[in-house]
Amino acid sequence: MTAADRPRFDLAAGPDLSAHGAFTRIGEYLKAKGIDALVAMILEYAERDPMLFRRLDAAAATTGADERTLETRLRKAIDTAPRCGRGSAASAT
Repeated sequence: MTAADRPRFDLAAGPDLSAHGAFTRIGEYLKAKGIDALVAMILEYAERDPMLFRRLDAAAATTGADERTLETRLRKAIDTAPRCGRGSAASAT
């Protein structure tokens, strides 16, 4: 993601807290962290964010698994994914 692709936030606290400046500052902070600290941080957020958890779980399911295990994991992920779009209960009126 380039700076132009990042979302813009109205932080209303002056030029030092602009979205670009904040992303740069946050990026530098994260680069200085060790891998273990970053993993711990991401796992902490995944515990509270079901969407992030599902994305990480699906990505991790593909590593080191044989074809049968991978198929089972992906079917489970599909079966437990939130339903949306046409024909779902969420769109029924």
